[in-house]
Formats: sequence, structure tokens, C-alpha cells
Amino acid sequence: MSNYNDDKLLLDDLREGEEQAVRHLFHLYYPSLRYFAIDIVKDTQEAEDIAIRAFHKYLESRSQFESLPAIRSFFYTTVKNAGIDYLRKQHTHQRYLQDVKEQAYETADEQAEQSMLEAKVLQLIYEEVERLPIQCSTVFKAYFFEGKDTASIAAALNLSSQTVLNHKARAVQHLRAFVKKNGIFPVALFAFPGLFK
Repeated sequence: MSNYNDDKLLLDDLREGEEQAVRHLFHLYYPSLRYFAIDIVKDTQEAEDIAIRAFHKYLESRSQFESLPAIRSFFYTTVKNAGIDYLRKQHTHQRYLQDVKEQAYETADEQAEQSMLEAKVLQLIYEEVERLPIQCSTVFKAYFFEGKDTASIAAALNLSSQTVLNHKARAVQHLRAFVKKNGIFPVALFAFPGLFK
């Protein structure tokens, strides 16, 4: 999978519907969109469906996006609205007083805003992981995203255990500095507790 370090190349390929570019975009955004949707709807299957539907909506209108921030904003807005709609539909069959309903929707909207902030911070971290040197990025993802241990990573990458540990240490050091520099420590600590032990 290409790292697509050039945003313009990625955008051009996305507009052309290049499969590799679409896969890259999905890999980059799906984890945080899924997290965001789960936090809103509290239902993993529905959250995954919402995140995937957001990608389908994007693909239907991909030619109108001029930048990655515009795509990111579209994704989060689409997921938030779909999550709120899902909650509203779930509650329509119940007979709540109107003021209780309104309060519940306001609370859901506030929670969605908080979840959106957390998901955006996670997205920044995912993007920074993609910018790491390829070995550091691969080792970091194996440890923190896939839950693998040093021996299995070393075997899979045909590296010594010490080399794997060195890549992990470099990646962790870089990401700690990135998180502190960008003032996103509290959310990062929640998402990656092992990173800050």
C-alpha cells in the first residue's frame, strides 16, 4: 500500500477512483470513524455500517472535494448525523415526554461533539503513524493496532527482536513528542495507554 505522502497525488487518484488511493483513504480514516460512531450509537455493528456508508457517500460525490480536510470534515459530519438519526429512530417507539426526548437528543449531540474531538485526535495520531519510516510504522502498528508481541513481529518481518524493539522505541519516542507538541496528550493517553507507560 502506498504511503501517499503527496496529498495532491492522493486527491487526484481519489477523483479518478484509483483503487489503491481509495484503500489508502479507507485505511487512514476507518478506525477513527468506527470509534466515533461506536461512541455515539453504542452498537458496534451499526457503527461499522455507519462508517462504511460514509465512505460510500464520499465515493458517490468524490469529484467535488478539493482537499483532505474537506474529505475529513465530510466523513465526521456524515457519521455524526447518521449516528444521531439512528438514535432518534431507536427512540421513536418509546413514549417519552417531549422535553425528555429533547434533553436526550441534546445530550447525544453533546456526546457526539466530544466523541468527534476524540476521533479527530486519534486521526492525527493515525496520520502521524503513517508518516513514520516504514519499519517503525509497521512495528508500531503490529504492537498497538494488532496486539502482536516482539517475537511474532520479528518473525513476520525477518528482523531480530532487538531491531524490532529499537523500531518500537523510535516510533514511541516520536509519537510521544508529537502528542505533547500538539497538546493532545489526554485523548492520546486514553486511546493508547501503552504508549505513555
